[in-house]
Amino acid sequence: MRAFLIALALALALPLPAFAGGAWTWEWPSTTAAHACSGTLQACIDGTLAGDTVLIVDWASLPDGYTAIDEDISIPRGITLTAAAGVDAVFAPQRRITATLGGSGPHQLTISHLVLREGWIDIDHVASADGGSVRIEHNRMLLGSPPSEPCVIRVKQTSGNVTQVVIGDNVLTPAGSGSPSGPTAGICVAPGPFASATDTQIYRNRIETAAAAPICWPITASTSGGSLRIAHNVVLGAAGCSGITATTTGAFPASVTASVRIDHNVVVGTSNAVGIALGLGALAGGPLTVAHNTVTLGRIGIEVSLPGSMPGRVANNIIAFQHEAGLSLLGAPSASNDYNLIHAAPGGLFTPGANTRSGDPNFESIGHPRPRWPSPAIDQGNAADLPGGVWFDADGEARSCGPVDVGAYEYCGDSAAQVTADGSNAVLNWVELSPYPVALASDALLLATEHANGASASSLPNLGVWYTGTIWAVFNQNQATMATLQAFSVIAPVQGKTAFSRVSDFAAGGSFLLDDWRINGLSAHALVVMARYTDSYHDHPVAAVYSSAGGGRWHIRNEDSAAMPAGITFNVMAPRLLSPNSARIPARQRLRHPLLDDNPCAAPVAGRFDDLADGVHANPSPYGVQLSLSTGPGAPRRWQIESAATAGALFNVVIDGDQANGCRAPTFNALFRDGFE
Repeated sequence: MRAFLIALALALALPLPAFAGGAWTWEWPSTTAAHACSGTLQACIDGTLAGDTVLIVDWASLPDGYTAIDEDISIPRGITLTAAAGVDAVFAPQRRITATLGGSGPHQLTISHLVLREGWIDIDHVASADGGSVRIEHNRMLLGSPPSEPCVIRVKQTSGNVTQVVIGDNVLTPAGSGSPSGPTAGICVAPGPFASATDTQIYRNRIETAAAAPICWPITASTSGGSLRIAHNVVLGAAGCSGITATTTGAFPASVTASVRIDHNVVVGTSNAVGIALGLGALAGGPLTVAHNTVTLGRIGIEVSLPGSMPGRVANNIIAFQHEAGLSLLGAPSASNDYNLIHAAPGGLFTPGANTRSGDPNFESIGHPRPRWPSPAIDQGNAADLPGGVWFDADGEARSCGPVDVGAYEYCGDSAAQVTADGSNAVLNWVELSPYPVALASDALLLATEHANGASASSLPNLGVWYTGTIWAVFNQNQATMATLQAFSVIAPVQGKTAFSRVSDFAAGGSFLLDDWRINGLSAHALVVMARYTDSYHDHPVAAVYSSAGGGRWHIRNEDSAAMPAGITFNVMAPRLLSPNSARIPARQRLRHPLLDDNPCAAPVAGRFDDLADGVHANPSPYGVQLSLSTGPGAPRRWQIESAATAGALFNVVIDGDQANGCRAPTFNALFRDGFE
């Protein structure tokens, strides 16, 4: 671990060369890169030009994946500030990042992949020119004592039009044991009195709260025109304050139009407040869409206040376990509602649409309110109310698997779990999938990956899956006895992912062609393959291989150059294209992913990958997945591929969002300490 103290860094600071064209990448802290920064991080930023990138890297002479930053940062122009892949860039407690984007602009600012401990990010756009952007993405904000600022992440637009404000994939989570001085807001976006149209997107953020780190108003955004979308966020336990709040600024006349869309959010535990509160009285013209949200365990589920001239639609939402009202539409004669599932939520100021449903949604848990089979939410939504361009649900899993479901989640039948061999389920060279969260059909298409368990993966055998006639099992292809306490990630795709089986033809070259319209020409697919036992063992390391020949085709290849025998059955799986729950990484590089970070119960599945366009990278090395140790204070534990694979060897990783979020869901009593339970 290295802490770069301000005084020492200032003493070592070197002047930075100028580059009139901008768009350089500066590496900090470094003395050897083409564009190195050897002083403080602030000095490096001060030497940039608009459009440059400051890349926080590991210290080459003492690499450990951890770079500590003990200074406040002020950004004066549009740059990108981010951490290199595999690097944890962690700020000391109570440090902040601020930016004042003034002058004529436009500014393009990005802040990503950083860890702040009890700190905050505060952006003020005061430039007069239109067309800028502010992006705050993939950051991890550890909450202890609330910062002195009102918001953990704040973007304020004082003047002009910022074309885009994007705040996404950030995690705000309790850490430490500070003594709170009062509630703090989470993500805040607000236009100032002289700002006009803005395209604001707040998406896929996870905000958790606890008694020692309260977050009041986890997401709050105002609009004075343009568009506002709040989507795919998860808010857990903001007792006493509204989970998601959207309002309009009143400085502009009612003729200004704002498009507001609130969809696929999950809000749990706003016990004395409103789950989703919308007060849009200053603007007219709309439209407003509130669709496919799941709101549970609060006072009022969804409350909408609209002027009579603004069209609105509230549909396909689950509102459950509210102690005052489920849905309230205030002053909104032009807003319609239908296809909502309302359960254990008395009262409400609205006239239910003809297709309003009731009944227990049958959640997996309060902390992870995904409906299980059977549920009155499954297949009961209205497809016409599904917002356009939505391909994934609140877990990052497929949004549509037949008729659309009500709520933020889609039931597709997929399942995943960690399974550990012990005296009850290990037999000879296999481990039976018992316990497993669902009953598996005899024709299930399973895939599995061993856990390296903190040791070298060099001795891990090649795996296969096998149906014993009564139960599915994972087995060692070399027929070695199944080791006690050996753990596995197992996934069984059904409708939410592309999955099929293929039987090999004899191939002296060691590979055979997969010709399937669902994967042809799509090299970006995180394809994973696994041998399934029928009547032959296949004790060879296998990989999914992509070739540009024939318009782009996938193959299964033996990585040890052995001939591919005929008659071997392989299971093939890929998540939906562009899935947020997939990745491609080299061995031993920690995978930054919000579903996996600090999540020891997750069950990621991985497989070897090779793209022949980059040259053949045969990779016969054994491998497993494992949760690495934290690189230093504040850095999360991250999953990685443990393998002695050669440089350039890559792996595809698939995560089941339902499993990853479900296994780490806060327990009822631990989350809600206000007596509401």
